[in-house]
Amino acid sequence: MMTLHEDATNVDHGATLLLPDDQPARGMLVTLAGSRADALTSWPHRIAADRAHAAALAVLSLDLPCHGDWHDGAAAGIDGLAEHVAQGIDPFANWGDWALAQIARSRARLPPGPLVICGVSRGAYAALRLALREPAIDAVAALAPVIDWRVLREFASIREQPAAAALDLVPQAAALAGRAVFIAIGAADRRVGSERCLAFAAALWHAEAALGLEHSAARLHVVEGHDHALPDAWRHAGTSFLLEHADARGVG
Repeated sequence: MMTLHEDATNVDHGATLLLPDDQPARGMLVTLAGSRADALTSWPHRIAADRAHAAALAVLSLDLPCHGDWHDGAAAGIDGLAEHVAQGIDPFANWGDWALAQIARSRARLPPGPLVICGVSRGAYAALRLALREPAIDAVAALAPVIDWRVLREFASIREQPAAAALDLVPQAAALAGRAVFIAIGAADRRVGSERCLAFAAALWHAEAALGLEHSAARLHVVEGHDHALPDAWRHAGTSFLLEHADARGVG
């Protein structure tokens, strides 16, 4: 099991890069949850990082907006995100610029290799946002993802605001047509809205059909469950999806 020790290098405030033990990295996983500590050290969020580290991938984790070192004076966590959106600010815009810069800086330290990204819940939203912007991301796993923040109770008072609607990923799904995307969601996830996740996948597949793609690299798994908890088996499945795509791009 991976632990945080001397191979952990702070790339910048809000970012931690873990290098493989005693061998060059054969690629890189970016893993996102809330804070980088959540993604790297708390169970079950750490499953992706542990397995990628064991497979000799470098592991980069980043604090999300309003989490960890990206806590900027607003409320912490999702409440803070809602505060920014209430002011008409997209909290993932500047963060996305910074995150892509951290990814590029980290990859420059490594041998050439594939880049994959995993996110859980709010981290899955961030992972999809980065994949939309960065075609060099070979595969993305979105576990119980937020797709539309208006579903969340913290956004109840601002659901009608344009800034909240602008964060919805369903209208942007077509940009991921042909990309390797893994999504797992509970059948009745009331916290983030299973129906919005299904709408995202449908929009993605519709775009692929319009392009004439015969085979989709996107996978949607709707799993038994009535809350926001995703069984560990599906976290492993998402990680396996990423590692398989990393293998196909030259790992192993």
